[in-house]
Amino acid sequence: MRLLIPLFGALAFLALPACAPVATAATTTSPLACAGTEPLLTVTEGLGSPALLGVIPSFVLIGPLAVVAALFPGVFARLAIGMRRWRAFLVVASLNSTLALVYFALVTYRPHWLPPGSGFGPAAIAGYFTLFAFVGLVWAGRRYRQMAADAPEVTASPDRTEILALAGLTAFAALGTVLTALFAGWDSTLRVPMREFTFIGLALLAATLYAGYRALTRRADLGPDGRAPAVRLSLPGEAVALGTLVLCGFATVLLTSAPNSGPVATGTETGDAETVFGPRLVGEPVAIAAFELEGDKRERVFGRVMSNLALDGERLVFGISVSPADGRVLCVNRATGKVEWALDDPDLKAVFCTPTVINGKVYCGEGMHEDRGRRLFCVGAGTGSPVWKEPFKTASHTEGAPAVAGGKVYFPAGDDGLYCADADTGAPVWQFKGGQEKGIHIDAAPVVSNGTVFVGSGLYSYVAVALDAISGAEKWRTDLGLRVFGQPLVSDGNVFYGVGTGNMGADVWHYDEEGTVRDAEAAGAVCCLDATTGKEKWRYPLPRSVHTGLAADAFSIYAGCRDGFVYALDRRTGKLRWKAGIGSSVTSAPAVAAEGGFPVAVYAVSREGRMFCLNPQTGAVVWWRGALPGYDWAGRDENNIMCTPLVLSTATSAGSKRTIYFGAHLTDPNPNVRHVAVFKFEDVIGE
Repeated sequence: MRLLIPLFGALAFLALPACAPVATAATTTSPLACAGTEPLLTVTEGLGSPALLGVIPSFVLIGPLAVVAALFPGVFARLAIGMRRWRAFLVVASLNSTLALVYFALVTYRPHWLPPGSGFGPAAIAGYFTLFAFVGLVWAGRRYRQMAADAPEVTASPDRTEILALAGLTAFAALGTVLTALFAGWDSTLRVPMREFTFIGLALLAATLYAGYRALTRRADLGPDGRAPAVRLSLPGEAVALGTLVLCGFATVLLTSAPNSGPVATGTETGDAETVFGPRLVGEPVAIAAFELEGDKRERVFGRVMSNLALDGERLVFGISVSPADGRVLCVNRATGKVEWALDDPDLKAVFCTPTVINGKVYCGEGMHEDRGRRLFCVGAGTGSPVWKEPFKTASHTEGAPAVAGGKVYFPAGDDGLYCADADTGAPVWQFKGGQEKGIHIDAAPVVSNGTVFVGSGLYSYVAVALDAISGAEKWRTDLGLRVFGQPLVSDGNVFYGVGTGNMGADVWHYDEEGTVRDAEAAGAVCCLDATTGKEKWRYPLPRSVHTGLAADAFSIYAGCRDGFVYALDRRTGKLRWKAGIGSSVTSAPAVAAEGGFPVAVYAVSREGRMFCLNPQTGAVVWWRGALPGYDWAGRDENNIMCTPLVLSTATSAGSKRTIYFGAHLTDPNPNVRHVAVFKFEDVIGE
């Protein structure tokens, strides 16, 4: 018969509160007397306040329990006697589990019935349940003290019947938890509504363990005479169970109140795969030799590329040097190298000027620093035929790339300063005069932005100047302290200049027209000025000069320096982001490829022809080639590559492809023989 107690104890625990007595200071018969049995239990409540009626959604068990009580009345009576001290726990367990089911039903099926605000959120509900458990704990402690005063035997160690009943209830709760986990997952046992039943099971487990501890240590209650005192110092098992509910509820409140971001992984661990992401070089570089047809025979073009490349659809337009004194402008098919047309003026000097192709016209200057009386040409982009009645004549040289904006063409002319002419006719509009008296010598290509022309002076005074694009009036002038031979870069309200001593071919240089020696030792810098006021915002010093153009993306300014490094500077602060060595010297500007405004690669070539693709964020080498087919630098400055890479990006089905061109020449066993060539690289992302 005792073996049935754990099983029936669980059933009794669920059903007993549904029939709990409500009178105080009164005699109450067993709740199952209605089943036709004699009264089995008389309980006297003397708390002076009514007992709460336990309600729990287990009414379906009342019928079976009535059968059990009829078949085993003695067992049920003993359970009822043992459980009468657990009224507070039964009420709290009934209330919390019932409300949990109601809350779950509302959240699942009628969430719009819940009032707005945090008062009915998960944390608040957990707080209410915890409060109920705490009230029950206070109530249980008060009842226990009064019961101990009226009937000291209630403080005795739990007997076998009570322990087995608690064990049965705990096993029943554990079975319910396991079944819930099997059908809905273990995480569901800690979510409403099953969370409250799990907590009840934990509370019963704590009470069972405590009861076992009391039973095992009951001899400690005996006095010196071997008799047990009337009142033992102990906690009631009900208080242990309710205290466990309070702790579980408090922990739930803390967890549900905390941000639910889930596990957060930190740190970085690299594996064996390649860690530098970027374009992948496809094949090897290709040399596209420029050629002209003489009858059916191909004749390679003698000379070397001096300027950057200008794109005109499927053609490339650029300037070359045939000899130190002679030059040409070529328009070449970029796939085959065939010369489509050439500007072959009998008096044309070497062309360092990068042609500007716009509106079906090509604008290009001529000459090097020593040349005088040079011109600006305007020819048709399709045929190379003259557009202007005659070239625009100057007293100096026109080696900087023209800028075309608003129907005007702006171009530098050395000691003549800067000219503005009508882009269609070549008629002069205004001149910003230069020369030794004016302290201005402009070789660098100008930039036009927001109605302002930005230029720099490389001789006499080393200043940056902003001019009104319409009138030529000077807006501001800022001393940069070092020569300006590279094109400025305007971006986001700032204008950036690369400066330094010497020139493109030397770290220091004495110019006779300046009189005294100006370049004491090699130096360089990148400067950032406010485009509106000319005020210097930051300056990054470099060991050698930067006389090429600059490149920029949304994050960095890139500069090629004569010390052989490419520098990436934070465009806001001027602080160094990285520098990457690519050769003995860099005599051309770097180029940036971007997708959606985000940089994916920086391309740069050293003067000896070492081609690099660099990671824009870190400067790490993505790919590189140390030799060009048919090209040999041979340690000669006259073989230096001075052409900035031209990057053409196209979308592909899997990502993107870039084709990179730069001009140079093919060398011959005779070092004085060079033939014009364009080198082509291709790389891809996502293929």
